[in-house]
Amino acid sequence: MQVKKILLAILIIIILGLFYLIISNEIIARKLDKPLDSVDLNIDDKNEILEVMRVKSKIGNEIWPKFGDIDIPIILFNDRFEFIFNSSNFETSWKLIEDNDKIIDKYYRRDVINSKAFAVNLGEQWAGSIGTLDRMNKEYFLGVRSQLPPVINKLFPYQFATLPRDLHVALILHEVFHAYQATVATDKFISAESVYKVEKLYPYNDKEFIDNWNKEGEILSKALNSKNEIEIKEYIAEFLQFRNQRRKNHGLSKDLIDFERKLEWLEGLAKYAEIKSYELAKDKMKNSSNIKYQEGLPHWRMEFQRIKSRLGEKGSDYRFYLSGMAQARLLDILGLDWKNKVMKDGVFLEDLLEDCM
Repeated sequence: MQVKKILLAILIIIILGLFYLIISNEIIARKLDKPLDSVDLNIDDKNEILEVMRVKSKIGNEIWPKFGDIDIPIILFNDRFEFIFNSSNFETSWKLIEDNDKIIDKYYRRDVINSKAFAVNLGEQWAGSIGTLDRMNKEYFLGVRSQLPPVINKLFPYQFATLPRDLHVALILHEVFHAYQATVATDKFISAESVYKVEKLYPYNDKEFIDNWNKEGEILSKALNSKNEIEIKEYIAEFLQFRNQRRKNHGLSKDLIDFERKLEWLEGLAKYAEIKSYELAKDKMKNSSNIKYQEGLPHWRMEFQRIKSRLGEKGSDYRFYLSGMAQARLLDILGLDWKNKVMKDGVFLEDLLEDCM
């Protein structure tokens, strides 16, 4: 009898917990369905921008040559407004904001104009643009809910679909690096961005093609995890040979090969800068009071696991973010002076790996 009472009590607690979770998630979802249209940023957003500027200023040149020296505006946007920092080039559409929190000296606001997470051409400058953390978490949570089956989507906790602020700092620097690419290698940047016009011809969903991409990822992962330089070079040679054979076997045109190479340059390098900035900040920016960086790259474990086992996952250009980043990290591991070379026209990551053989 006593056991039955205990089990019943446990069942009641579970049911009440599920009801609480459903109600809590519905309250959050309804709140997030409303536009994020604040006319100002919150204190955490402002402190985050200060941290991004601090990281870029202090260790930017270690992330990438001259990355810390070039002034690059930063845009954060919510559903209604864009907010710009670190820029002296303003159109009349931007309105000066007096910061009542006394955190940032000057920044400006305008109505949203085709906001996106990428580099934005302001005329005389390129800016790195990204949604505020609240906006990104809103999109992430509502996106996850929309893909889950009924009932389960109401049980999925909001806390499991939110990005932490230390990761958001790195994501801002990812977009700022795109603006850097556009600033120092404008023609190459524009050419790389334009390759999406042939994306519909890319055989993302071909099973053999996926398997071959997975094999490339497996080889890259082995190289990244090796401690022996000779072995690393052997894996690199295997990767390049396998990649060339994949392209021949599937009859990839020059345009589609350029699609791969240019996206690895465009997005792979930005992903590299994103992770590199976090690594260096963890080691060298320990006095930050606003952002706590963590050991061991915890936010990217799933991405490194994807490189190892499922790089060719269906229907996504994200493979190029990861394959490009992996190649860049291998060039670092080999201690090569490669970063200025890869910004030159006609030079791509796999070319530099080929040169080290």
